[in-house]
Amino acid sequence: ADTAGAGNGLAVSGGHVYNRAMLRAAARAGFPLLAVPIPPQAATLPELPAKPAGLLWDSLCLPLLASQPVYRADVRQGLLMHWLPWADPLLTGPEQSRLRGQFDYATRNIGFFLATGASVAAHLAALLPDRPVWLCEPGVAAVFGASRPQCRNPSPSGRVRIITVANLLPAKRPVELLDLLARIDAPWEWHLAGATGLDPAGTARLQARVQKLGLEGRVTLHGELGAAALARLMGRMDLLASFSAHEAYGMALAEGVACGLPVVATAVGAADTLVQADVTGLLVPWDDAEGFRRALERLIRSADLRRRFARAAARRPPRRWPAAFA
Repeated sequence: ADTAGAGNGLAVSGGHVYNRAMLRAAARAGFPLLAVPIPPQAATLPELPAKPAGLLWDSLCLPLLASQPVYRADVRQGLLMHWLPWADPLLTGPEQSRLRGQFDYATRNIGFFLATGASVAAHLAALLPDRPVWLCEPGVAAVFGASRPQCRNPSPSGRVRIITVANLLPAKRPVELLDLLARIDAPWEWHLAGATGLDPAGTARLQARVQKLGLEGRVTLHGELGAAALARLMGRMDLLASFSAHEAYGMALAEGVACGLPVVATAVGAADTLVQADVTGLLVPWDDAEGFRRALERLIRSADLRRRFARAAARRPPRRWPAAFA
């Protein structure tokens, strides 16, 4: 059971990509899963036509699970955890407590967990040691490796082309990243790929900040892109920047490395396994904004360093989606 995906007009998130890949993998394995989409504004959980063999809830369903009486106590149920909602360090203490309480109540009838990131799996195992936790990290679509250029041609504008792949949400800190870029006196242009409608006020703040800084010609919002279009865009970029404060895994980093992009990222989620520090990219603590600015400026100014990181990334074969569910 999942909140309705891109086919219903919602943004494509890493979680939705993961869910669709899992459905395809189950069908290939001869164990087809029935997907039950839940509208994002639904007030109640869906009625199922028959007793299922089991239920696997997406973590996006936690608020609904927490608002209902015990749902189908006669059915074995699991929870697919894409992230820990209360672990975002940008949340206030009361909000973290509210989300943790919601999780505790929602999972009273959950028998097992499937985690998409090692940190999430470890936290769940420590929190609920009596329940099985399986780790199944995401894969990378083949189209990303196929879009890796043999040699990146310089931009006609002479600017270093930076891409950030993230839905525009507070934890991704797009406004803060823009302010860091604005302090770098070097030729750069910034491309953002991700949904802009999930936090309209935040998107408006970003656009207003771009205008106030006079950077309209250097910042492009591409909106949400499918895998093929995103891979093509990545193939034209010079480096990937991720200033996220909180991740469970970091699918955009895996896709960027698969495209042969040098990376500068915060050390959250699985960044330290997806990006080899000082080999394929630069990693900085999430709360070290000045350190991130220096790392970003270093990569912008050094074409030799970008080429070295790109060559190292090209030597790392990414794990494809079929292998993720093997």
